[in-house]
Amino acid sequence: QIKDSHVIIFLGGDQELLISQLKSLPDFFNFEDKVVLADSAGAYALSKGYYTRSKEGWFEGLGVLDVNVLCHSQSLDKTQGWKRKNRKMPEEFEGRPTISIDESCYVEFWD
Repeated sequence: QIKDSHVIIFLGGDQELLISQLKSLPDFFNFEDKVVLADSAGAYALSKGYYTRSKEGWFEGLGVLDVNVLCHSQSLDKTQGWKRKNRKMPEEFEGRPTISIDESCYVEFWD
């Protein structure tokens, strides 16, 4: 179904389950001529790395986008909370953009 789709939407939910299921799909990374939307767990899955508050840690995504992602960031204190989370960032996650996405916001990537 992915091959024949023009728009692909990855919704929220369990990011670990989503990542494991996407890894098993053949030609998953072929997004040529497609519009791809991702929300929460979907954004985590497509990122190179992500921070999840539920497990209080940084984890690897599938690396479709070379960015780190933190969703639902509005609940973190903007001056202290994010800095505190960044201090916990493992070395392998440093050196690439980190995107903090508040509720009701989105980020566009064009290729």
